[in-house]
Amino acid sequence: MRIVSLLPAATDIVAEPGLLADLVGRTHEGDRPDEVSDNL
Repeated sequence: MRIVSLLPAATDIVAEPGLLADLVGRTHEGDRPDEVSDNL
C-alpha cells in the first residue's frame, strides 16, 4: 500500500500503527513525527 498524507494530523495517524514504511509523501506543513523526515 502507498500512503500520501495531506494533513499533519493524518501523518500522525499513519505513524501510530507503524505504517511509516507505506508513507510515500506528506505535506510540507508538518514536521512530526521525526521518523517521517528520515524515511522520505
